[in-house]
Amino acid sequence: MSERRFDRLQGELLRSGVAARHVRRAVTELAAHFEQLVDDGVSAGRSTVQARAEAHETLGTDAALIARFASRPELRAWPCRAPVWFFGVAPLVSIAALQLAVGFSVAGLMGLFSSYFSRLSVTREVSSEIGSIGRVLMLWCFPILVSAAFARIAYRHRLPFRWPLLAVGVVCTLAGLSNFEFELTGGTPAGQIGLGVGISPESLAGAGLHALAAATFVLVPMLFAFRSTRRRRSA
Repeated sequence: MSERRFDRLQGELLRSGVAARHVRRAVTELAAHFEQLVDDGVSAGRSTVQARAEAHETLGTDAALIARFASRPELRAWPCRAPVWFFGVAPLVSIAALQLAVGFSVAGLMGLFSSYFSRLSVTREVSSEIGSIGRVLMLWCFPILVSAAFARIAYRHRLPFRWPLLAVGVVCTLAGLSNFEFELTGGTPAGQIGLGVGISPESLAGAGLHALAAATFVLVPMLFAFRSTRRRRSA
């Protein structure tokens, strides 16, 4: 009974917005205090059942415990304090920073090893394959990973489904509107790299399909995870 209570209390504290690290510490301390109260009751001559019942009463109701922790702003997690900023703005900043970091890193390496690349002779087919790999990484893998990371944060804090949906939507929309070109030719110059965001009536359909396909990779497992959690809570 006590284990089920503390498991349930942990989930409720997360849903109330308390940061995961504070939840773990609070539940651990409450469980230890509970066991100490039970031991004290048994030592005083009470039965185990009576001692456990009195220990639960001494701890207070779950509602009172949740209110006590959730009312302290310093214990609340950032995703719960400002979900619009965390799931609407931070994902865009994260994916843009990641893409720019990779783009500048590749450009820097090409400049650093320009003497080596100038002696290379790269066929058009090989250059095309390298560019395709770069586009998959920049426009598919990175957006999916960033979306999944924010979805995982929302799941850990038991936030409503709309917040991870917002994060996935903005990241995958940006990925659908982005373009990435990388060409390695050897010689002088050794190649070129380009990254940008473009919107045109002709490309909107393709951008929408790209965003929807990328979002599906995150939304489907995320939906199953949220539904599984909801079933466990109602069981």
